[in-house]
Amino acid sequence: MSRDVQSGLWRKCRLWIRLFRRAALAAVVALICAFLWLDHVGVPGFVQRRLVESLRERGVELEFARLRFSLFHGLIADNVRVGDPAVPDKPAFSAQEIRLELNYRAMLGRRLQLDGFTMREGKYILPLSPTNALHLDDIQTELRFQANDTWSLEDFKAGFAGAQLALSGDLAHA
Repeated sequence: MSRDVQSGLWRKCRLWIRLFRRAALAAVVALICAFLWLDHVGVPGFVQRRLVESLRERGVELEFARLRFSLFHGLIADNVRVGDPAVPDKPAFSAQEIRLELNYRAMLGRRLQLDGFTMREGKYILPLSPTNALHLDDIQTELRFQANDTWSLEDFKAGFAGAQLALSGDLAHA
């Protein structure tokens, strides 16, 4: 091959390498922006609806102010409520933050499956009579959904009337 042909081939290779490098850099910047957007603004509504349906299949009715994706902690639901605290004769639960643990292997098969969650700063109110209610404050726990409708409660901690409660165990046929 002549020197001109080799020079032209090398020039084309360098051009393709530059284009590939710029495309890879643009993809990395777009990925970082997407993660920042999902953490700051939240995940899209269709993902939220599928997640709520998945939780409903497990028997958990959940309302939350925002669902966001954190790169290090996964899906996080902020200001979570179950039940209405304004209704005096019904139990109410709220939490500042719940980290949802998704099954990523199931997501590869285009299914949204929840394996468990970690709760932070929860509060539970169980009305006993019109004037008395049971209050559990500062609830911290991890709940795992196992096979055969078994729920595994790990490291449950809560404050009750000035005392600290600690508990763990499994609930079969949940």
